Amino acid sequence: MDKKNHLPFQSLSAKNWQNLAVAATLALYLMQLWSERLRLFWFLGADFMAYWSAGYIANHWGYAQIYNLSLIEKTQHLMLFGNVLPEVYFPPLPMAYLPIFVLPFQVLALLPPATSFYLWTFLNLLAGVLYLVYFTKNISRPGKNRILFLFVISFPFFESLFWGQINIFLLIFLGEFIRAMQNRKGILAGLWLGALLLKPQTLIVIIPALLVTRKIKPLLGAAIGAVFLVGGSFLMAGAEGISSLAKLWFGYANNIATSGPEAMGNWRMVGAFIDRFTNSNLGGVFTVLAAAITILWALYLWLFAATPSGTGSGFILLVTATFAATGLATWHSHAHMAVILIPALLHLYLKNELPEKLVSLWVFLPPLLYLIGLIILVFVRDRFFQGILYGPAQLILNLTLLIWSTRELVRRKKGRTHDSLA
Repeated sequence: MDKKNHLPFQSLSAKNWQNLAVAATLALYLMQLWSERLRLFWFLGADFMAYWSAGYIANHWGYAQIYNLSLIEKTQHLMLFGNVLPEVYFPPLPMAYLPIFVLPFQVLALLPPATSFYLWTFLNLLAGVLYLVYFTKNISRPGKNRILFLFVISFPFFESLFWGQINIFLLIFLGEFIRAMQNRKGILAGLWLGALLLKPQTLIVIIPALLVTRKIKPLLGAAIGAVFLVGGSFLMAGAEGISSLAKLWFGYANNIATSGPEAMGNWRMVGAFIDRFTNSNLGGVFTVLAAAITILWALYLWLFAATPSGTGSGFILLVTATFAATGLATWHSHAHMAVILIPALLHLYLKNELPEKLVSLWVFLPPLLYLIGLIILVFVRDRFFQGILYGPAQLILNLTLLIWSTRELVRRKKGRTHDSLA
């Protein structure tokens, strides 16, 4: 009898290997949740701590105070330690969003922090899954449930839930922007785009792209949305609150303690490592140049593709390239923010445009490198070095998607040229 036929992991199909990867990924996530279960708001739910404390401060001291770092520190210290005052210092973790976005957290802040976090996590998971089902209902292809499951267990989706992030809304806003553009409802699409002011750094490429291609209706809709959100925020927090928010944004740009650039998926992460290992300021120069080249690259694609409308898979390729470039170029971009790409990737896959191998890479590479990073931490007790693998995983994927989208757009352009000459 040939013993080779009985060796494990022999003659496995691509789907079998993918199933093994799914099991390993879920095991990693469960291990991470279990290990952090007793340290709520240290790591698990840490970003939600910022949201809850902002809602609590708004309820007790008003909207102008939600960016007051002293109040934030005191509130979060109570969340972590109760009335006990141990000799432990931790930097305050602020909510760096417009005041209008604190409204739901004012309601959540009426509940105890832990209860509020678990409710928030459940609602985000439910909203994300239901929206993806809704988004795909008119896109026909067998195996829809499997691809939905893969995107839900992807690292950006998990990280959004783990940290208590607000990124599921980015996914929904961009998904609705895509749907509105596909239905030729430009102003409505722009309104959804304006909602991305939730995290303004997501707009640094798409708005200039719409400007250079003179897509007036989406720009008008985005402007209307911006006036509503910024104007409403000003009425809520006044000049004092908006000024404090602006200072906070510049603080993130100048490496505020909780920004964690070494764990990001952008060029800034590379710059942080250059500065760390060369003991110089060359990282800043690299970051600015790389970001500028990436933005120009994405803008050129919009001019090159010359899509007259937002319909067709060519437009979805542009959206994919745009937000992959955004993830690379923007100043603040952790792995969980990549969840914004899911609607575009899902649309391309269901239209047989996105290769299965690229989906598997996007879903499984980050957790694999994250696991290796955790192993490194066992030997090197410095969380800075976890970013050696944690950050680059998303940078690799952003760059891969940008290059792949570019190649596809060039191929289509050449195909149209050959057709016109035939």
